[in-house]
Amino acid sequence: MLDAARRPFYVFRLRSRKDDRVPQLFRQLENSPRWDTRILARRSGDVFLTRSDEIPQSIVETLTNYVSRLFLTPFFSERIGGLAGTPRFEKIRMLAEKHFYDKSPPPYRFTDNGDAIVIHSRWKGYIRDNASILKSWILWHWAGYMQRTNPSVPALISKLDEEVMSITRKQRNFWRRVLESEKMDCVCIYSGERILAEKFALDHYIPWSFVAHDEMWNLVPVSIRGNELKSDNLPKNSAYFESFAQMQMFSIRYLHDAYDKTRWEGLFESYSVDLSMNVMERVPTYAALRNALASAIDPLVSLAANQGFLENWTFPKSR
Repeated sequence: MLDAARRPFYVFRLRSRKDDRVPQLFRQLENSPRWDTRILARRSGDVFLTRSDEIPQSIVETLTNYVSRLFLTPFFSERIGGLAGTPRFEKIRMLAEKHFYDKSPPPYRFTDNGDAIVIHSRWKGYIRDNASILKSWILWHWAGYMQRTNPSVPALISKLDEEVMSITRKQRNFWRRVLESEKMDCVCIYSGERILAEKFALDHYIPWSFVAHDEMWNLVPVSIRGNELKSDNLPKNSAYFESFAQMQMFSIRYLHDAYDKTRWEGLFESYSVDLSMNVMERVPTYAALRNALASAIDPLVSLAANQGFLENWTFPKSR
């Protein structure tokens, strides 16, 4: 359960209702010396809670005791009216055991010591046969709940789907070819280090964990060190935006100079869709490109900062 909630709440910083305890549980993990926050903040969909024996007991009890009983509430709503708290949950546990072998059984019952659930064979078959439908139904309702508490967040569905991740292979190939051409002496906009075709990182100027896309107008080649230190922070526009826009300008000019520009056509489509600039037809002026980028980026910076992303990040000065 925590692994499913890690990306939306911890990685993407989505908000929840005040009575939702899951974000509180992550804060408990974050403050535990046994957990590295870099593990919690990983972007991939891999399961990160591999050390289940090291999860604080308070978190284990919250999830296993409360959630598993709450899930069965609709099956016994008429029999538990008027009960609340522990008496309500104990009644649910007793009813699940009592009616587990009825013609219309609940999905599961609890083991004697309460440390596991036993899924009914009939429900096991139903879940197996309808897994894709159930997953879509869950995602639909979860998205509706999260949208109400995060009305201004872009690409919200992508942030709930554990299979969505950043893939920049084609974008990296484009910039590698640009760097190999030696038509410009490329330096990192953050660190000032020279960038080489065989050793560079591709940075999302507005963090991927906020925009959840890999469009070219938000990507810039940087040094590996610069990318690592910036992480998911919002760069200080007054320090880096001009250099970022200049790199964007160079990429468009290179596109028009390349003999096989159709190879990269799909990468630059977002300039037309997101920035209302058809860079495939003609090279825009730098002023036009800069204004279009600013119009797209400035609102995103405000929204991301409001969502909890650190703004005005600058590359640390060497001592």
